[in-house]
Amino acid sequence: MSQEPTYTAETSYEMPTPRPLRQSNIVRVLRYTLTRGFSLFLTAAIAVYITILIANMGGYVDEIMKGLIEENLTLMTKEGWLKDVPPDEKLRIIDETRQAMYEAEGLTQPFLLRSLRWLKNGLTLNLGESRIFVSLRYGNDSSLVRDIILDNLPRTLLLFATANVLLFMGSVWAALIVSRRPGSLLDKVFITLSPISSAPPWFYGIFLILIFAVQLRLLPYGGMYGTDPAETKEYGYALTILRHMILPVSAIFLSGFFQSMYAWRTFFLIYSHDDYVEMAYARGLPNRVVEQRYLLRPALPSLLTSFAFLLIGSWSGSVLLELVFDWPGMGLVFFNSIHLFDTPVIVGFTIIYAYLLALTVLLLDIAYALVDPRVKIDFTGRARDVRKGGGIRAALRNFARTGRVEKAPRARIKPDLPRSLRHWRENIRESLRAFVRTMREIASYPSAVAGLLIIVLLVSISIYISATTSSEASIRIWRGQDYDWSENPQLVPPAWINFFRRDDLPETIVLDSRNGGAEEKTVSSEQGMRREEMRFFIHYNSPGGFPQDLLVVAFPVFESKPSFVSLTLIAPDGKETPLTSFIVEKKTSYYLAQDKKMQRKFGSLHPERILFSDGNLENPAPNLGAYQLLVEVVHFEPNADVEIRTILQGQVHGWAGTDMRRRDLGLPLLWGMPIALLFGLLAVTATTIITMIIAAIGTWFGGWVDALVQRLTEVNMILPLLPVLVMVAVFYSRSIWLILGVTILLSIFGSAIKNYRAIFLQFRELPYIEAAQSYGAGSWRIIFRYLVPRILPTLIPQMVTLVPGYVFIETSLALMGLGDPSLPTWGKILRDAYDNNALINGHYHWVLEPLAFLLVTGLGFALLGFALDRIFNPRLREH
Repeated sequence: MSQEPTYTAETSYEMPTPRPLRQSNIVRVLRYTLTRGFSLFLTAAIAVYITILIANMGGYVDEIMKGLIEENLTLMTKEGWLKDVPPDEKLRIIDETRQAMYEAEGLTQPFLLRSLRWLKNGLTLNLGESRIFVSLRYGNDSSLVRDIILDNLPRTLLLFATANVLLFMGSVWAALIVSRRPGSLLDKVFITLSPISSAPPWFYGIFLILIFAVQLRLLPYGGMYGTDPAETKEYGYALTILRHMILPVSAIFLSGFFQSMYAWRTFFLIYSHDDYVEMAYARGLPNRVVEQRYLLRPALPSLLTSFAFLLIGSWSGSVLLELVFDWPGMGLVFFNSIHLFDTPVIVGFTIIYAYLLALTVLLLDIAYALVDPRVKIDFTGRARDVRKGGGIRAALRNFARTGRVEKAPRARIKPDLPRSLRHWRENIRESLRAFVRTMREIASYPSAVAGLLIIVLLVSISIYISATTSSEASIRIWRGQDYDWSENPQLVPPAWINFFRRDDLPETIVLDSRNGGAEEKTVSSEQGMRREEMRFFIHYNSPGGFPQDLLVVAFPVFESKPSFVSLTLIAPDGKETPLTSFIVEKKTSYYLAQDKKMQRKFGSLHPERILFSDGNLENPAPNLGAYQLLVEVVHFEPNADVEIRTILQGQVHGWAGTDMRRRDLGLPLLWGMPIALLFGLLAVTATTIITMIIAAIGTWFGGWVDALVQRLTEVNMILPLLPVLVMVAVFYSRSIWLILGVTILLSIFGSAIKNYRAIFLQFRELPYIEAAQSYGAGSWRIIFRYLVPRILPTLIPQMVTLVPGYVFIETSLALMGLGDPSLPTWGKILRDAYDNNALINGHYHWVLEPLAFLLVTGLGFALLGFALDRIFNPRLREH
């Protein structure tokens, strides 16, 4: 039986006192900070210039400058300038002054020079005044864009800094705990929950509002200060702000906690099997000491990198989170400026988001310099080429010296067609065997099987919908051009909720005389008039509520004399209630709930409830039974006719319910599926493949090629993706194909390029690469035949995992009102629900159904991606 280790005076361990930072280290950190800061400033300047170029390609920055000039001219005129000048001369002088100011501001210069001139204004946020917003900074009203930004920036920093610090500390702490006992119940629970972090913060924010604000009423819906003075008096100013921060901070925490914890748990488990860690445990050191000194320190650079990526992603996602929680920060002002088309504010906030990303990268680099002494300053950032010959740089120098390009000798291989065919067949067989092995390994992971089944189901439904219904037809139906939505009930949940209710809500009943839905008979026919009766038998047997409305639609057929129709409702006890009468000159619809005469007659805004109740006005209950709608028609022509369609609109409808315009939500839910999958799959495939190829080219050739790729990557990382997409959608077009192209372009030079570069640097030194060079293989053959195929297996899990992120990008733009106006999507549903306060008004199906589709899509790809990562990465299988 093992005994607990005992500690004596010789064997006890005491934490060493931290040594002060050496002067040389301080100088090193300061020098690194200054150098890196200057480099990032140049990078940020390039990013700001690109932002200005994007905005000014449509002339919007020009309009800002022209607006400033016109404001100055107007102000000068009001202050008495040219007061005694004749009107004609005054107009001439104003035109000349305007032209001179245009020339002074560079408005007459070429486009590129003009945009470069305004870089200074962009860097200093000197973008003029807002047409809509006013800042109360320092107690003075100001419409300057700079003041508006600086007024809202602290509130955004307060929210996101607090949330991300808590996220970082909580994830590291949880990762350390579960890494102590891998395979335990707690570890399995966290691993199982890790895929739910594939959704952005605003997604979880909606659920948190629904649970804690709408249902439980424990926390406020949103805002920062509250509108109830009693709340501030009860909790105090600081506690009131903290109370309003709970839900948005929790949303940010949930969106990143499980995935961060899973990644950092993996780091700790990998490091825990190193020899020096096992030696520390063998010495009897406590877990706390081993974790602090031997696990956290080696993993700290990786932890800081992951934390920086979390911050970078959170800055871009702040717009929608602040919109959902009505948080008075930059994101909410940015969103409002989009819909009010306040161009200076849109450009200014895009620039400040770039500054925040640059500051995040700078803080990460400083932290690296503090925790990792191996970090060295390399301002040029050029990769050192370890291969002989110097790559492209050496080839260019040789060409400049000799005037010719020397090529490496290549082995001449005589074509052997039978041998090539055999080799091709062997490759196919090996690929099939590898595929079978992979599928067997996937079958051993229940999460992978579940994720694969979800993806197959989503793809199958998408293919079926795309094959059976054209997008043009669906768009016309959704817009009401080829379908009349007026017969559907308004804002009702799906019919399947009756499975969870004791008393069923009434469903819609449709009876049509054209298909035998009514008993018809001719009462009389004399002197050119013909009287007919139609009886519609409505079996109303739903005790859970009243019908929403009774709709009667008349379709007339006549030559010159229209028919006359009267309606009477007969209750189960035989009581008759005349409803209305009218002449049918064209297709006519009668809504009982909107009949003003019936409302005045019963003294209620809901006459349909009175007519279908038991007569108890204080506490009415549905009166169940067989109702009759008697339709009496008088025709004045022998060939005249009227067909009647009767709809008793219920409180549930279909499998998805309806929206404010009575449209069936099943259409955008189904058609949003192929749109979301197509956007996500195309974006992931194009981005990943192009990024991988660029990283391979830069790594192999090295020198200025690698330096150029790295500089482009740094510039692109500072460009905020979502705000730039917003600028493109607002200033140019909201076409989904344009948004997809810009998304791919901005994602190519992302952080993944650095990860691929690190892998390719290791592959480049492997023996088979040297063997390929010795056989005379060219650079491009080595890149595409030896480097790229080697990394392909690791790409598959990453591609699968990244799909939900791009799906949420398209949904986020649609939620902001910037989706493709011609397509019914999940984001469009959420946007309509937000505009109509669906959560507050209790129309939960309007919000939860698109969120459920997003959740299932993200969960399916995340489950499969995490399992594939463990399959293709042998080091993860052990943990």
